[in-house]
Amino acid sequence: MRCERTRSAIGTRGTTTAGPHRADVTLRRNHRVARETLSRGQQKLTAVAMIVSQLRLLQDELKLRAVLLLDDPAAELDEQKSAAIVR
Repeated sequence: MRCERTRSAIGTRGTTTAGPHRADVTLRRNHRVARETLSRGQQKLTAVAMIVSQLRLLQDELKLRAVLLLDDPAAELDEQKSAAIVR
């Protein structure tokens, strides 16, 4: 059923709305969706941690080096956490 709706949306919009390129991930904390229990700063740190983990995997496994560009990394983070991200 979802595949049929997705195909229909692709035809209508001319672009895909689901798939690995969308990075749709739902994290849970104590059986609740993390978005409902984590602060915006905690959500941001979680997302950055996942991206940095992917970059490290690429570096370790494929010997690729990447640059991570962050849009306003200090937003919603205290000074200590902002400094940790930049390091």
